[in-house]
Amino acid sequence: MFGNILKKLKKKEIPETAKIDQYEDLFQKAQDFTVKNQFNLDSQTQSTCEGSVSQLISEISDILVNEIPKYQQQGFDPIVSFGGDCGNIHFAIINFIKQHYPNICANITVGGVLISNQPDFKFDQSKCIEWLQNGSPQVLDCHTWITINNNYILDCTIGTYINTRVDDNHAQNRKNNVYGGLIFGSEDELEHVAFKGLGAKTPQDYLNMKYSPVILGIEAFTALAPRQP
Repeated sequence: MFGNILKKLKKKEIPETAKIDQYEDLFQKAQDFTVKNQFNLDSQTQSTCEGSVSQLISEISDILVNEIPKYQQQGFDPIVSFGGDCGNIHFAIINFIKQHYPNICANITVGGVLISNQPDFKFDQSKCIEWLQNGSPQVLDCHTWITINNNYILDCTIGTYINTRVDDNHAQNRKNNVYGGLIFGSEDELEHVAFKGLGAKTPQDYLNMKYSPVILGIEAFTALAPRQP
C-alpha cells in the first residue's frame, strides 16, 4: 500500500510554480518577521526549489518508527508523547533534511494551527515576541512543522495529536496505538500516509486544518525553547 502511494507521489512532485494562497501570504509574513528579529532562515524559500520529496517522505517513516521506542524507555506513553512532541520531532527532521537532502529548500516553522475549527495551538507574533523577551513556558502552546519551499507542509505529529486528543474515540485510539501518520502537501491539497509498521488511523478533519506560520528556522526555534530556571 505504501509503495502505491509513493508511486503516486513520484508523479506529483512539488510544482515549480504555485498559485499565491493564504498559506504563502502568511509564510511571507513569517519570513519577514524572522529577518526583522535577526534570525537566519534554514533555507531559501522560493517555490522553485527542487528535490525528491517522495523519497524524503518514505525515509521519514522509517526514521520515526525507530524513534518511538525511546519514549517508552523514558517512561512515557509513546503514542501520547509522540503526538505532543512536535518541536523535538521536527527539529530532528529539519536537521536530517539539511544533511541528507540539501537540494530541498526547507524551514522548521513555528506557528499555530486550527483543527476542527478549534484553535488548539493559537500562536501569533505578539506571543512570539513575549516568549523571546521573557522566556517561553515549559509546555509550548504552539505548533511546529516543516515548510518545504514556501507552500508545502510536512507535519509528522499533528495526525497523532488529533487521534489521541481531538478524535471522539481518542481514548480507544490511545489504547490501540493508532498513530496519525504523516500529513503533507499544500494546505488546500493535504495528503496522509501511515507510518510503516505502526497501527494507523486517518486523522479526522485533517483536510480542513489551517496553518498559521509565524517564525522560521532553527535559530528562532532554539531561541523559543523553554529556558532553564
